[in-house]
Amino acid sequence: MEAPTSARGRARRRAEAEERSADYRSGYPDAPKSSASRDIWNFYNNKIKSEPRGDFIDVMLVEWKGNYELLERHHGFIQWLFPLREAGINWQASVMSAKEAQQIAASEACRRRLVQAYRLMLDFYGFRLVDEATGALEPAENFSSRIAFLNVSGHNYLRISRILKSLGELGFEHYKAPWIKMLIMLCFNGDKPPLRRAQAACEFHWVYTLKNEAERLELLGLIDSLVKPA
Repeated sequence: MEAPTSARGRARRRAEAEERSADYRSGYPDAPKSSASRDIWNFYNNKIKSEPRGDFIDVMLVEWKGNYELLERHHGFIQWLFPLREAGINWQASVMSAKEAQQIAASEACRRRLVQAYRLMLDFYGFRLVDEATGALEPAENFSSRIAFLNVSGHNYLRISRILKSLGELGFEHYKAPWIKMLIMLCFNGDKPPLRRAQAACEFHWVYTLKNEAERLELLGLIDSLVKPA
């Protein structure tokens, strides 16, 4: 397949991606460590509902799973299920503090809910988590139809970036590389990859959520091996 841009252009965009994502990968060094808001912690402990028009997390994890129409059209839930220490487009979702991130990562109940939230969204995209220890994945029964949907649903590329970042913030950094590797193959492998429209998001956003430099370089090398020179 043809490269998405020239080699020089891709190198420039990779350098920009490296710089753009550095603040996240270094732990937001200039961000406040604590906040007066406890909304994310309270939500993850099933004490408050997500806003707008959301629900308690334990309800969402059960009743929203498989409801693809709801998950697609509701634009406010993702900032609650996968919180970050940076603002999103939902002004009714609080920015997670460093203290909240540490508490969620240390709480067995919260970690269990995060894995369930990850399973919910993986199913939405056509994947299944098969090993909670390693993060290994496999295609789900709905794989073909969901990947075809994802290929033409650009706003979900932003959601995937958020999910990956949130996993890294909350103690599941090791889950990211297995998923990104599968996404790379879907984006770049073959003459007409099923997820080809997500190539730029994959190469210049998803890979750069990886905090480990060796992992980033390995997966960038995989992309290079799959892309034919322009």
